[in-house]
Amino acid sequence: MGASFVDNQISILVVDDEPTNFDAIAILLAQTNYRLIYVDNGYKALSYLAEHQPDALLLDVVMPGLDGLEVCRQIKTNPNWQHIPVIMVTALNTKEDLAECLEAGADDFIGKPVNGIELRSRIRSMLRLEKQYKDIQSLNQQLQGANQELTKLNSMLEERVQQRTAQLERMLLYDNLTQLPSRMFLLREIEKALQRSHNEPDYQFALLYLDCDRFDLINGSLGYEVGDKLLIAISDRLSSYSWPGSQLARMGEDKFCYFLQSINYQDQVIQIAQQILQAFSTHFTIEGCDLFLTASIGIVLGSSYYQNSSDPLQDASTAASKAKSQGQGSLQVFDRAMHRAAVERLQLENDLHRAVEQQEFLLHYQPIINLTTGRISGFEALIRWQHSSRGMVFPAKFISCVEEIVG
Repeated sequence: MGASFVDNQISILVVDDEPTNFDAIAILLAQTNYRLIYVDNGYKALSYLAEHQPDALLLDVVMPGLDGLEVCRQIKTNPNWQHIPVIMVTALNTKEDLAECLEAGADDFIGKPVNGIELRSRIRSMLRLEKQYKDIQSLNQQLQGANQELTKLNSMLEERVQQRTAQLERMLLYDNLTQLPSRMFLLREIEKALQRSHNEPDYQFALLYLDCDRFDLINGSLGYEVGDKLLIAISDRLSSYSWPGSQLARMGEDKFCYFLQSINYQDQVIQIAQQILQAFSTHFTIEGCDLFLTASIGIVLGSSYYQNSSDPLQDASTAASKAKSQGQGSLQVFDRAMHRAAVERLQLENDLHRAVEQQEFLLHYQPIINLTTGRISGFEALIRWQHSSRGMVFPAKFISCVEEIVG
């Protein structure tokens, strides 16, 4: 039996064991552009589907061997075929028969003898559904492709974010110039040590805060480039001094700090500090220039007394400032009196600034008597501070502070 073939036409597979039934369908669809393919049994239909994808099937129900219902079931259970519309063509017209067709997976059915108008209408309806399915499938593929691209892009962005986060983390925790751990890194280590000291009463740590003497003079006279190279040389030399559980960090500018763990007694820390001071007994050579440098060290013994990580570090800095005031190459163990003195000094500086604004300074002129003649030969100008709450403050209490403030 024949079938019409035109390129790009809609293809319909007709499965019927009676060739005359195909001829009748071909006549009814003669005025359409459908391309009809005919096979006369269910096995041939499945073989054809294995290699081709028709746009629709007209499937006879009653056939010898493999009947239409079983062919329909196999089509609808195969992921590659289940989207193809199946119209059952049957002379059986009871409700039970039609229900059996639907249970087999049929999309529609038409009774025999076939009516041309009804046949064309049902085919058009099924083809519209098939087109919608293909459109949805195409859209899904596009969405899947877009989703894969988005997933790939998201993965790339996550990787970049992780890399950038790691870079920022390193910038935060390590000094860019010397590559030593930074102040933030040290604060985290101190926090861990404080937690341990709260759980282990006998655990004690120490901070050795090192402040280079005369570094500002070298930096100012030879330039920042030489100053940076000197800082790198200092960090390299200090890094060669290490003890079990110790950590060296740069606090900024010319200041460094050793973090020592499991300290047993104060003299042990003082001995270590003296060894560190010896690191500056040999000059540094930068760009052919020999530079001599000393350092002052402030010592803090850390324990559960402290509640936050910044306090012991601040106390170590205070002790280093005290050591520096005693002369180059000194060390000083922190005590509570230093903290009180630092607080009082800060309060004095604040009061001095306020005294200028409120005009609390008074000028007194003391006459100078010539002992020979007994006559006044001049006057000595004396400054006094009429503090709003302390009363009269004499120069010995504030002159040195003023000199530091004004440089």
